[in-house]
Amino acid sequence: MEIFAATAMKLSAGFTDALWALATIVAYAASFLMLSRVLMRLPIGLTYGLWGGIGTVTTAVIGMVLWGDPFNWLLGVGMVLIIAGIAELARGFALADKQAAVEQISPQRD
Repeated sequence: MEIFAATAMKLSAGFTDALWALATIVAYAASFLMLSRVLMRLPIGLTYGLWGGIGTVTTAVIGMVLWGDPFNWLLGVGMVLIIAGIAELARGFALADKQAAVEQISPQRD
């Protein structure tokens, strides 16, 4: 939803096109509502990392495809690093969950 909102904002031409401006506002409101719901169940670091990283890479690609935004090897490496960072965040949180589960079932030694 956030990706649609960013795209709609571009299409609103600085909020001069009322339909796209309204779409932007509605989409961002829906996006934040969905984000707040996800944050009730998942850690903020993982959630915001996914939200921001996926949004960044996807909107960059949309800009390249729809508006001819530039692409070069450095931009490509940056996008790959963002994706790799998101993957490592997910792996790190999964490991932390696994460690917490092991600690819960392991007997305490005094």
